[in-house]
Order: sequence, then structure tokens, then C-alpha cells
Amino acid sequence: MFNFLAENFLGFIIWLRNFFNDFGLAIITFTLIIKVILFPIEYYVFIEETKIIRIRPKINDIFK
Repeated sequence: MFNFLAENFLGFIIWLRNFFNDFGLAIITFTLIIKVILFPIEYYVFIEETKIIRIRPKINDIFK
């Protein structure tokens, strides 16, 4: 199931390794790229969590 993703990620990491000539730098760059791609989702989740924290007392009052 995840074989497709793993093969593509590995291929991209190998390409980065050939570009930088260093596996460590390739993995760090890959990690930063993934974090940048996922940042909008993480930000949205953070905003929604803060909204829930604000209304949590009201929700607790409803269920009492």
C-alpha cells in the first residue's frame, strides 16, 4: 500500500544525495521540504484546536 510512496520518496532522496553529494544533507533537505508542504495543514489544525479550547467550557456546561 505504501510501497508507491516509499519508492518515490527514496528516489527523491537519492536524487538529492546526488545533488548534494551527502546523504545527511539530502535527508535534512527532504525533511524541510515535507515540513513546508505540510505547514498549511498543520496551521489549520492548530487554529481549529485553539477554537475548540475556547469553546470547551461551553461544551462541558452543555453535557453537565
